Amino acid sequence: MAFDPERGFSLNGERVPLHGVAMHQDYLGRGWAIAERDTDESLALVREIGANTLRLAHYPMRSTRCNAPTRWGWSSGPKRPS
Repeated sequence: MAFDPERGFSLNGERVPLHGVAMHQDYLGRGWAIAERDTDESLALVREIGANTLRLAHYPMRSTRCNAPTRWGWSSGPKRPS
């Protein structure tokens, strides 16, 4: 894995364009009281728009949300402090 200002992101020597979104851990009408199916539904929508990168926004996420992106081969990571 490498980040290069000229080539961008590479994984195993292959250039991989990153297309991503920031995701919060709340759900309309439920706040933080979300089930794993809610996470899967949210991630399916993100996948549908063609994203392959996920930034987990603002605060620690439950493990099911943190681990879900790897099932689809996405990169993910927490928001970095400003």
